[in-house]
Amino acid sequence: MQVNLKSLKPNPFRDFVVDPIDSEAVSKITDSINEDGFWGGIVARKNKAGEVEIAAGHHRIEAAKQCGITVADIFVGQIDDEAMIRIYARENSTQRGNGSTAVAGTVASAIRYLARQSLSGREIANSSKHTRPDQGIGEPAISDFFKGQSGIGQSVVRQQLKNLKESGDYDRIIGEVIAEVEAQQAAELKRLEEQHAPAEQIEEAQATVAKTKTKATKVASQKKEDKTFDFEGVAKHLKKDAHVIAFRDVVTGPAVREFLLVENQAALAEQLVGAAKDAGVELTGVFIKDRVMSSIYGVQQVAKSAKKKLDSTDLIEKAKARQREFSRAAGTIFKKGGEISDMLVKWPKDGPLFPVSDEFKQSMTKLANTVELLKRYGLL
Repeated sequence: MQVNLKSLKPNPFRDFVVDPIDSEAVSKITDSINEDGFWGGIVARKNKAGEVEIAAGHHRIEAAKQCGITVADIFVGQIDDEAMIRIYARENSTQRGNGSTAVAGTVASAIRYLARQSLSGREIANSSKHTRPDQGIGEPAISDFFKGQSGIGQSVVRQQLKNLKESGDYDRIIGEVIAEVEAQQAAELKRLEEQHAPAEQIEEAQATVAKTKTKATKVASQKKEDKTFDFEGVAKHLKKDAHVIAFRDVVTGPAVREFLLVENQAALAEQLVGAAKDAGVELTGVFIKDRVMSSIYGVQQVAKSAKKKLDSTDLIEKAKARQREFSRAAGTIFKKGGEISDMLVKWPKDGPLFPVSDEFKQSMTKLANTVELLKRYGLL
């Protein structure tokens, strides 16, 4: 089917925050098109609005447009939502080699679909796992959804879920799905009311809206994950999934997290790529962990030195403060001691004995002991 490339819509399940268009990949395809021409290979479908949505081939479409191609022959078939995700996932694992953003994008697309189906109250085809967004879209449901799909096993799903949750993308996706479903249901209810649909249809739509709001409230009440990992920033530099995982595990660990802000993780990832290149060695998970830990060790030493210096300064200030307090107290003692001395001088010789209380005797003993102690340390 001949299609105007500018009119094409992206795969509605692809998350372009997690899996953006890779300019390097587009550049390579552009070179290929300039040399050999555009061979298509795009898979698409028509949505309910009659628009053509890309299932797979976003990079090729972008490259073709950059080469000045405006119209191309594209395969447009009958493809349901699940198939749109599976075709996208297959492209990610085969043609894109499950790079760091591609594999995360695959799992993100399943989360979006499963949350949408569940929140809308629809059964999930080809999935034996019951999933509810108010209880979270977990590994079992996602793994079951991709059952039989090459390159997307349980371990892959677990790792990508961790990426998405620690980066805050999981919560963002669920929030977007809630807003989308609520908007669609509200629009449908409004349509039915405006068309004066039968009362039972309107009541059913109202019940659906209320049910979704209840689910959304439960989701909103869940504790949100704090962002501890800048997946998007790091993945711009670390192209292999294994490298991203190695980097994530070390920078989110307790030994590093205290010294490395989330917003500085991408810059560190870029430095690691440059360091491996300058050293003429392959960038590996071991290299990443060793370099990060050695860098943080240096930071820790500086921090410890600064803390020690701060503690020393604090100790000196405390000593000075105690001496000031002692001096003020001594001034009071000197004043009161002088007053007692004046009384002794003026005390009548034929009068009663000068009274000396036990409390005063004890105080004088403590004062004498304190003076002897300070003498012992050379302060007097």
